[in-house]
Amino acid sequence: MTKKKSKRWLTFAVIVGLVLLVELTIAPRLTTYRAQIAKVHSNLEHILTGLQEYRLKYGQLPYHDRGTDYALYGLHEFVEPRIFDDPFRDDPKDETSAAYWDHDEKRLRNNAVLYSNMPDKVIHREKVALLQVKDDGTGYFATLGGRVEWVGRKYAVPDFLGSFVTKNFVVANEEVYNQWAQTHESNLGEGVWTSTATQKHLTSVQCRTASISFYYEDVLLSKCLVTTPKGTIEEFIETDDLGRITKITRKPENWKELLPDY
Repeated sequence: MTKKKSKRWLTFAVIVGLVLLVELTIAPRLTTYRAQIAKVHSNLEHILTGLQEYRLKYGQLPYHDRGTDYALYGLHEFVEPRIFDDPFRDDPKDETSAAYWDHDEKRLRNNAVLYSNMPDKVIHREKVALLQVKDDGTGYFATLGGRVEWVGRKYAVPDFLGSFVTKNFVVANEEVYNQWAQTHESNLGEGVWTSTATQKHLTSVQCRTASISFYYEDVLLSKCLVTTPKGTIEEFIETDDLGRITKITRKPENWKELLPDY
């Protein structure tokens, strides 16, 4: 009986020891990572504010043909350079790796934030992915409309910048986005939109005047059926390697006549 009790106590002690070990090793890392993520969101929001102030003052977003660090230097009168630091760097207190304004070269140094650096001719600029911070293959992006979100490995590449980010899909450029918006977004009907989805995909949306069904090949959107009181529009979707919508072909040819009146 004494030996059984001793074994039970030994097992209990081992379990408690493992729990304590996990708490002492993993918990601090999680705390640090959560703080880093919070810093990413805070920094991106501050940069977005600086971009808005810059556009209010100069009528456009900063752009420079020599690259991102020269374009972002235009924000030096609106924000502090430390918001461009890498929040995931090993030693946050290391001043040699901190971002700073190089006023002689008129550029930002030690910048960890990717910026689209596009000439400001886009109409729907608030939907464009302007900023990105990467972390080991994944990252976070921000749009001028104030959207700051995590982005998976597929989109955590510089080519993602400049894409148009809708609520559920990513469109490659403004030309294709304008085509997409003709039968999507809020242009299709009035009233409250409701949606249904699986764990992986949006499957349908509908409002009082229209509904849209979405179909996929593997994980990529391949087709939409837009149904209105006047008929059904078929949309055939092409995507690129990033999964962004690059081309939309519609049938019938008179599809515009099938759009609802509202």
